[in-house]
Amino acid sequence: LRASNLFSNHKINEAVKLYKKMLQTAGFAKTENIEEEKDRKEILIRVNTNLAICFNKKEDFNETMRHINNLESLGGIENKPEALYAKGLALMMLGDNLEAAEAFKKALKLQPADTKIIQAIE
Repeated sequence: LRASNLFSNHKINEAVKLYKKMLQTAGFAKTENIEEEKDRKEILIRVNTNLAICFNKKEDFNETMRHINNLESLGGIENKPEALYAKGLALMMLGDNLEAAEAFKKALKLQPADTKIIQAIE
């Protein structure tokens, strides 16, 4: 919550520091059962999504894609419109418009009324 509040207050660098700490902690956490592992994976998905969004705000699109790649390896992007939008934006800014359009289209299927996604596709 603290990292999310920092992001909301446009303190992106401070939010990134907290998210990275969370990512490191969750990455090294040992789980004792399937339920704990599922929870750990959800945390990794959420934190990588938030880091991708933060790095887009910082216009560090290569770093955004690093976290998107982490999400894809976790299987945590296909049902996350905010992650697909972050991927599309980063790819667009890196000059890969075809892949960006695919990511935006997938995001739009999940959130058909999202004007931000519609504008990106246009």
